[in-house]
Order: sequence, then structure tokens, then C-alpha cells
Amino acid sequence: TIALLNFCLGWFVLPESLDKEHRRPFTRQDLNPISQLIDLLKNPRIQGLLIAFFIFNFAFAGFSSIFVLFLNDRYGWGPSQAAAVFFFIGIVSTVVQGGLIRSLLPRFGESKLAIGGLGLVAIAFGGIVLIPARGPILVPALYTTQALLALGVGLIIPSLRGLISNRVSDQEQGKTLGGNQALQSVATILGPLWAGWVFDHSGVLSPFWTGAFFMLIAIGFTLMNLPRRLSVSS
Repeated sequence: TIALLNFCLGWFVLPESLDKEHRRPFTRQDLNPISQLIDLLKNPRIQGLLIAFFIFNFAFAGFSSIFVLFLNDRYGWGPSQAAAVFFFIGIVSTVVQGGLIRSLLPRFGESKLAIGGLGLVAIAFGGIVLIPARGPILVPALYTTQALLALGVGLIIPSLRGLISNRVSDQEQGKTLGGNQALQSVATILGPLWAGWVFDHSGVLSPFWTGAFFMLIAIGFTLMNLPRRLSVSS
């Protein structure tokens, strides 16, 4: 019911952002979500960026789904300690996306921030693997990795979305952003399935070192749609 209401509001209430001369006719093929996603992924201007954003969401959704189980199995931490970690991640992410990103974007550009964010998440995942199960450095080391993770996530999301949006025409904006959101939804379904499976069959550290590897792959796909020299204005 809510989805239907949302559709009606969007169709009848929201004004069209494009001028009439820049609009294209709505066809029956536009109602097929599969063909829309396939066409989107065939676009050489954004193909690598879309795949990179999918991989990132896939790995991050997997991390989020098993992290509490990991903290309990690896360190014996309960719900209150896990909640404190998630609260810390939320605070750092809010600071980055709510204010820090505004000063970083003009200085470094979306391309460098996207690559840097993916690299930080890879380091955070790899760092978790190296933290000992016991000892005095456990807590500070774990919170350090989560700070890097939250910083990386805060950089990746707006930067990759901006890169994708800036590489398509005005007529393609809605289709592209909607398709990217659909890919993100698929990633949040498949990511926990992957993380849960490797957690059970390959060990509690498997989702993290494989997640770090996925981030490196995402960097490679991001570079596919970037110039050889990352300019500050990109």
C-alpha cells in the first residue's frame, strides 16, 4: 500500500525536472526492470562504477550481517559491547557524511575519495583479521579498524554516486540512479548469504579477508571509468 501511494505521489504530484525538448517518450520496455539493468550495465561510461558500487555494498552488507556473531565468537562480547561498536561507527559516519565530505570533495575530487574510501575499507577488513583474540591491544585495535571502516564508507557512498551521476546525461539520470539503487538492494540480499556461508564453512575471519579482496577488485573496476591521471576536478 505504501509503495502504491509512493508511486501515485511520484506520478501525479512531483513535477518533471527536464524541459519538454529534453524529454524522451516512455515506452513499454521501460517497465522491464531486467532489461533496464542490463542496458545500464552495458553503458561503458559507468559500467565499472556500477560494478564497484555493487561489490562494495555486497561486502559491507555481509560484514554488517555477521559482525555481532563475530564479536561474540571471537572475543566473547555481548550485545552491549557490540552496540557500543556500532554506535561508534555511526558517529564517525555521521561526521564524515554530514560535514567532512563537503570540505574534502572540492580539495580531492570524487575520484580520489572513492579510491581512497575503498582502500580504507580494505585496510579495515584486513586489520580485523590481524587483531589477536586476547590482549591489551584488542579494544583499541578493533575501534581503530572500525574508525577506518566508517571513514571509508562515508567517503565511498557520496563519491561513487556522484561519479555515476556525472557520467550520464540529464535524460539518463533517473534511470541510472534508480538502477543503481536496484543493484544496491540486490547486493544487500546476496551479501549476508555469502558472509554467513563463509563464516560457517571457512572460519570466523573469512568474511573479512575475502571482503578486503573484494574491495581491491572494486578499486580495479572503479579505475575502469576514470582517466589515467586522477584530476582534482574529477
